[in-house]
Amino acid sequence: MKTSIALALIGVGLLCAGHAAAQRGGGGGGGRGGGPSEMPEIMPNTDRETMILSLPEEWYPAAPLSDGSKTDSYLFPIGQDHSDWTEALRQEAFHSTAGIETAVRVYELRSQSNQENCSDYSSKIRDDKPDNGYSMIFWEQLCELSEDQSVASLHKVVLGNDRLFILSKIWKYDPSNRTWRQWRNYFENVYVCDPTKPEHPCRPVQRPSGGRGGR
Repeated sequence: MKTSIALALIGVGLLCAGHAAAQRGGGGGGGRGGGPSEMPEIMPNTDRETMILSLPEEWYPAAPLSDGSKTDSYLFPIGQDHSDWTEALRQEAFHSTAGIETAVRVYELRSQSNQENCSDYSSKIRDDKPDNGYSMIFWEQLCELSEDQSVASLHKVVLGNDRLFILSKIWKYDPSNRTWRQWRNYFENVYVCDPTKPEHPCRPVQRPSGGRGGR
């Protein structure tokens, strides 16, 4: 991680509600409700265990890439792409639970790796309570790669019954407190549901009120 941030590109197990709704002529977004919106609430259109998130305004989904074990997916601000970006939203949708028994185990493994690869590393758990019946952990972190390069990120891990989902918001700079708050709120509205299991219900979603947070 000292020399590069491994990026792939959004896929299996991700429902970008705002984008899907736009294709159908409706609105979209969030998971736990959220602020007022001019767009109507809609139900996620999925028939399997899926991570539900909204498409932020002025962002777009890039093409997905899969290595057989998982599909990596990205959202970028308009004007940026996988070859040139300063911020990105990444989802890793594993095609199984990847041998993980609790969401916190992902945090432990990644924190250990980051401590070894970052010249200075700090993290803070924001929430680790079950979410919609699933094991979940949500944290933020800062990684100093060099004297003049830092990477800030938010991460939400949800361990499903069939698959493991990891959502990350990444900045190639240290964002402002306002931007941190905006994206924490966004992540709180992201959730995993399974329409075939009543213990993991899908909920109506709304398009988020904000787009790019700036620095």
